Amino acid sequence: MKQFNRLTSLLLVITVLCSLVACVTETPPMPPETTDTAAETEPPVPAREPVEATYTSEMISKSNQYRFYEVVATYKGEEHPFMFRVPIVPEYLSDPEGAAKMMDPQIETLNAMAASEANVNVWLYVATVIEDGELMLDINPSEYKGANFEYFTEHLSDDVWVGHLAPFDIEEHNALIYTTDHHWNAYGMYRAYHEIAAALSEKYPDLVPRDGTEHVTDAYYYGSLGRSANSYNYKDRFVFFDYDLPEHETTVLRCKMKSGNPVEKDPNGRTYYGSAVPCPENYQQDFDGTFNPHAPFDHYVNFFPICDKVVYPENTTGRKALFIGDSFSLGLQELIASHFDETYYFYADGTVDLWKGQDFADTCEEYGITDVIIVEQSTRILYDFYDYSGPALCSFRVSR
Repeated sequence: MKQFNRLTSLLLVITVLCSLVACVTETPPMPPETTDTAAETEPPVPAREPVEATYTSEMISKSNQYRFYEVVATYKGEEHPFMFRVPIVPEYLSDPEGAAKMMDPQIETLNAMAASEANVNVWLYVATVIEDGELMLDINPSEYKGANFEYFTEHLSDDVWVGHLAPFDIEEHNALIYTTDHHWNAYGMYRAYHEIAAALSEKYPDLVPRDGTEHVTDAYYYGSLGRSANSYNYKDRFVFFDYDLPEHETTVLRCKMKSGNPVEKDPNGRTYYGSAVPCPENYQQDFDGTFNPHAPFDHYVNFFPICDKVVYPENTTGRKALFIGDSFSLGLQELIASHFDETYYFYADGTVDLWKGQDFADTCEEYGITDVIIVEQSTRILYDFYDYSGPALCSFRVSR
């Protein structure tokens, strides 16, 4: 297993986020007059000691799949509330032997991909959740799943590069992850991209990671956790980065908001299926006055398109990628694709499986794939917890 030490330079997000998360107990605060501000990313801050924190944790709701918690972390003399969810996994996952049986098929598939006749590079970035890390030992030890994550990474082949989002402490966790949504925010996404790009650049010296311009919007929203748990005590403020990507052609496979509308095309060459799909290049339609900034809907998922294929016609890298990802990958798809000539996508939520039954090596050869990039949350990549239409690594036939 090849590992990459995370970039400490992105600790700068901690101070920035503190001014962005809206925590409300009744009516949320009104946003300022302007709808968009831009600021270049700042220089790195020095390393520091982890903050000392105390926690109160309460389970507030339960579904068929998850337990939902509200936590108040107290550090630096202030209270910092946030939410998290924990999958209701089979009891035997708490037993090392039982957990290994769940993870071994995923491990074998990854190792087989790296060892296949396709002769591709395999890059895995795991969007770890809070129960995977040592923070959970202080917050709620009964929900800690870190030993499973360690087993998974230790049994990956040396030919599989693996990285993961590993917050330094609770202050950094709250800076990289939404308060009311289980996804990483723009700063967590920024870090994930730079860690992946840095690893790629070691293999490909011509690859230069891109810097972004931060956009702080006036869109406050209730994230997936708040809506699922029917808890509206806190809100998040939506932020994204503009990476000034070169012109490219993107075909969008589908969007989350399916309406059955005819295919629509935009001037950038994208093809949309379904209802309007907000995306980084036309984000103004979200914030031009027609969008209700207090609407309680999933702004993270609906902001980014779900890609099928991305082509950067001016690129001459000789590289082509197969990108396998879930919702954590949405904001990274076109960005990572900018380092390749062509990128093909498999969106691992089980609703569409264009690769079902195809031989992995043959498919990579047919499309000229040089690199397989996988970005998924840990519950999907470790256990295939959601058990959709095929394994979380999609249902290729991979010779073992």
